[in-house]
Amino acid sequence: MFNFAELVLSGFLGALVATIITVLYQHTSEQVKLRRDVLLEINGWLDDFYTRLQAMHVHKERIYEGKDPSLSQEEYRKFNEDIRVLLLSERIKTLVALTYGEGERLQFVNALQGESLIVAQLSWGSSPENWGKTKESIKKRFEEKIDPIKGRLLREFLISSTIGSVIKDSLKGAFPTFTKILS
Repeated sequence: MFNFAELVLSGFLGALVATIITVLYQHTSEQVKLRRDVLLEINGWLDDFYTRLQAMHVHKERIYEGKDPSLSQEEYRKFNEDIRVLLLSERIKTLVALTYGEGERLQFVNALQGESLIVAQLSWGSSPENWGKTKESIKKRFEEKIDPIKGRLLREFLISSTIGSVIKDSLKGAFPTFTKILS
């Protein structure tokens, strides 16, 4: 028969284990939500940049080929300003640094933002005389630099927003010796 002390100890240990499991579950679910929010923010940032740059690119090409413009002057000015804000903003980098630290993912964001800024500057500096060469430079930069970085970046963020990845990262942080075992 159990005595009173054994019952209290058993109840205490059960409550302690339940509390630990609850805290771990809450931490993991919050991290998954946060990481998915970061992924959605980055995806939105990229979509905004890509759609505006593409619209401006088509607009310039039409004008340089003597066709009717695809955007009004006001739309072109607005897209131009939007791209400038998107590429010079530190918001995405700060969000990534706060969520993941200053590691490889932040380096991908920096590289993507830097390469995208170069493309925007090429577009901004184009003229009817150099459009053919500029258009090819932009295309090449997307194919060789921007699209591969974007693909890897989105894959990294998608993988990192899974429950398994959050648990693995939490274990690495809580028990640094697991870093060698889990890697």
